[in-house]
Amino acid sequence: MAERQEALSVAQSSRLGSLVGCFGVLFGLVFSTMFFGIGSLFFWLTAVHPGLQVWEASSWVETPCTIIKSDVEGRETYRVEIEYQFTFDGNLHQGDQYDFFDMSTSGRTSKERIVAKYKEGSEHVCFVDPDDPTKSVLHRGLSAKMWWGLFPIPFMLIGLVGYWVVFFGRTRIKNKLTHMQKQALGEASLSEAMSGRPPSQPFSSNRLASHSEWSDSSYDEEDLFEEPGSVTLAQESSPFGLAFFLLFFALVWNGIVSIFIFSRLENWAKLDLGFEDLILIPFVLIGIGVFIAAIYNFMAGMNPKPVLVLSRQLIPLGGAAKLQWRFPNGTGSLQKLKISLTGLEEARYRRGTNTYTDTETFCNEVLFETTALDELAEGEVEVIIPTEMMHSFNGGNNKVIWQIHFHGDIPMWPDINAKFPIRVVPHE
Repeated sequence: MAERQEALSVAQSSRLGSLVGCFGVLFGLVFSTMFFGIGSLFFWLTAVHPGLQVWEASSWVETPCTIIKSDVEGRETYRVEIEYQFTFDGNLHQGDQYDFFDMSTSGRTSKERIVAKYKEGSEHVCFVDPDDPTKSVLHRGLSAKMWWGLFPIPFMLIGLVGYWVVFFGRTRIKNKLTHMQKQALGEASLSEAMSGRPPSQPFSSNRLASHSEWSDSSYDEEDLFEEPGSVTLAQESSPFGLAFFLLFFALVWNGIVSIFIFSRLENWAKLDLGFEDLILIPFVLIGIGVFIAAIYNFMAGMNPKPVLVLSRQLIPLGGAAKLQWRFPNGTGSLQKLKISLTGLEEARYRRGTNTYTDTETFCNEVLFETTALDELAEGEVEVIIPTEMMHSFNGGNNKVIWQIHFHGDIPMWPDINAKFPIRVVPHE
């Protein structure tokens, strides 16, 4: 069998395109490094390092101390300023650390409660490092403020996603740019490259069937064997899968964001707004958007479910089959139905170290369309495969996919948008 032709003929990128690509990669790296680097730094300062100090202080010695200063400092954000004296191993020492979270945060009232507890001149206990008495703390356990240590996590995730796009996902962007460049330069379409026709030939319907080097030899007798009788088509995917994923993501994301929201409720009640509230806005909007997307897909999953039955399992090129549909549980608010036959070509190829995937629709034929309510619930239509087209094919890097596209319009509700793959084989 002759070696298959490259899936898509690609012209060399222009110098300008290369420069744009280099600047895009550079910008992506800088953008990702800023988010991941700054997020990691703050995650260390606000979560990892304080957590290690809490663990280390669990073995420190409890020691009596006297408060010599206690106050709340700050204007937009606040922190507790406490100084205390204690005697350890016969020597007088002074400490100034209330807990291991040293950053200023919003919420003056909570700090005032701490100051009221540790009044100047009052006696308390502190915890001292026996190996280094200069290290001491009044509260050595976890505190509510340490939840702010989770705040940098979304920034780190944005940086990681940016790195993924730069190193792995940017090929999809290049696919788009390559496709646009093809159209601008008038290059051959995907089907022309797959069929082996010269780039100068215009696109036409007599494609792939007679000229393709793939040939019918990719099917053997076992592949072409057809069990008699009809077959119920299986839907390509369900909205419920995406809905559950989005819901899980929304719960995790909104759970983290809600920690910061609850910490600000007391200030909001007093109309005490700060810069951190502006930072919270995009995170809240993302959480709301993902949750709405999850609800939308759940709604789409509750749409009337069509059952499609094809009169035969395999349809040859130039052949026909009867397609029956029905809605076992009723059509609900469905007002318009369109059934289409769709053929897709998918090609994956390499250029240098990058892998590209391009998809093109070469056949899109409306089989049935109606707004008559009495014709929506069930019916039958003939599916005829054009003889000049290419049969179903899966060669790893090259695919030809045939499917029945079932679309239903539902006012004020997600539409029915289901795809049912079918198998098209070479001529009988």
